[in-house]
Amino acid sequence: LKTYIEQCRAAVFDIDNTLVEGRVAQGVGKAYLLEELFRGHLRHFWTGISNHGRVKGIAKSRGEYKGLREFTNVLASTSCVDVNTARTLAEQYVASHTLPGAREFVAYLQERGMPIVGITLGWQIAADAAKMYFGLDQAKGNPLLHENGVITGLDELRCITNEGGKHNAAWKILDKYGIKVGESLVVGNDPSDHLLMAQARLSIASPLADKETRCIAKYWAEDYQRFLARYQIL
Repeated sequence: LKTYIEQCRAAVFDIDNTLVEGRVAQGVGKAYLLEELFRGHLRHFWTGISNHGRVKGIAKSRGEYKGLREFTNVLASTSCVDVNTARTLAEQYVASHTLPGAREFVAYLQERGMPIVGITLGWQIAADAAKMYFGLDQAKGNPLLHENGVITGLDELRCITNEGGKHNAAWKILDKYGIKVGESLVVGNDPSDHLLMAQARLSIASPLADKETRCIAKYWAEDYQRFLARYQIL
């Protein structure tokens, strides 16, 4: 593993279920709905709860991005989700749901002088929260639209919608450093990461990766702490 890492010039991480457990946007939504319940805003709470199963079904059958778009639209339909509050909740979620050893792994790669990039099909505010918490050099996600500080939906013209878009986003960022995807380490967890992983110099499946992703990766980090200790990295 150390030999492969030494051959890499940059690292690209997914965020949801790769650096943090679960999906940041869903965590923000649940926290917001609980706040609305405690405030007695039952209509907003019911809007979220009643749409939960439908949004989850869309994500499973039509893909992560379409699930995120529908989820964002549900939140926007309440006309009261403040983007700054959502940003704060995203920061809290990332800090409290970091996978054990993830932060140390990123720090180890940074010590080797690698640019560290986060790419997600989730919200840009989730990417920003991960960038701050993990000290990433760059982070790219899907931007939110808002009016007077209230979330109105996704900025779909600038969104990453699939694995091809994720690959292109990583390629553009790495190109600024004069680095190719094929010279990079890629860590992911699901099909949206497969194209990047297939072209990477080194691919690692995260602890929460699905079976297909574990099979195509060169390594599976079943637990970052044990995985890195096994190869005497941490």
